[in-house]
Amino acid sequence: MELIEISKRLENDWDEIANDEFYGSFMQSIAWGNFKKDLGQKVWNLAVVSNDKKKIFAIAQIIKEEIVGFADFLYCPYGPIFKKHKQKALKFFRKRLQKMLKDEKALFVRLEPKEILNFKNDFIFYPFSRQILNTLKLNNLDRTQEEILATFKPKTRYNLRLAEKKGVEISLGKKADLPIFIEFLKNVGQRADFTLPEKKYFYQMFDSLNSKNLMELLVAKYKNKIVGGFINIYFKDEATYLFGASDDNLRKLMINYPLMWETIKQAKAHNCKRLDFRGAAKNEIDEKDPFYGFTRFKRGFSPKTKIESYPGSYFLIANPLKFYLYYGWKIIRRRPL
Repeated sequence: MELIEISKRLENDWDEIANDEFYGSFMQSIAWGNFKKDLGQKVWNLAVVSNDKKKIFAIAQIIKEEIVGFADFLYCPYGPIFKKHKQKALKFFRKRLQKMLKDEKALFVRLEPKEILNFKNDFIFYPFSRQILNTLKLNNLDRTQEEILATFKPKTRYNLRLAEKKGVEISLGKKADLPIFIEFLKNVGQRADFTLPEKKYFYQMFDSLNSKNLMELLVAKYKNKIVGGFINIYFKDEATYLFGASDDNLRKLMINYPLMWETIKQAKAHNCKRLDFRGAAKNEIDEKDPFYGFTRFKRGFSPKTKIESYPGSYFLIANPLKFYLYYGWKIIRRRPL
């Protein structure tokens, strides 16, 4: 076995591993890495392969990110992903990442796999994550629309019918619709106290992924005016609801219900087997959990699916003093690491 940076010949094999039902993610896909490159970021596609370089055993898409005005770091969202030889592959990754840390003059490497890793040394574990730690999915999208609709909670079906009765209509959005959607999203971010990417992130996502049929903006209209929208990702077997926002002054229109129903229908149209609602409360009955309201909404579309939970982050740190200054700054600002 050896570790390589993959060539185009292996990209399809790479994406098959990134498509793993339990440990995969669109964030480890070649297309997502290319989107990040289009944003001007450095990306490495590291794979542990057989000696003849024909079989991939493990993958890690590493992205160089910036803590503005402070330091750079190397980031692996929802990865590495292992097909075989996990412990051996970990040794290869550790050695290469140690070298990359020095070469790139980065503060740390951050891995966020969907499974527990067993590093015997060097890496430090924290039960925090930049990505979602708990999520809810809707499986078995191969069922008919009528069969899926029948599984929703009665209140969800009622709100869906109410929105349709009031005249809320859903359609595919265009790039020109992004400004009003981003404004809705800003309002949600301010209300829920979370940080959003810059505008260029959404425009580049549209340019990089929409043309490849991997991303869509759905817009909700009421009286021919855009009142909300969802951004969804479609990667092989899994669709992902990534961003959503609507006009807060029109809550009674139940805008998000037909948007989510259309998301499900579009996921089926893209031949996806499941939909990741992306984000849920770890304890669904804890009303203080910031994801409590989101979970109640999403649970209406998938009443019986279990919450999926991921471990957290594994850090390889180049400068401990500077890292803990950064960690302390996060604590003071009451932001997750």
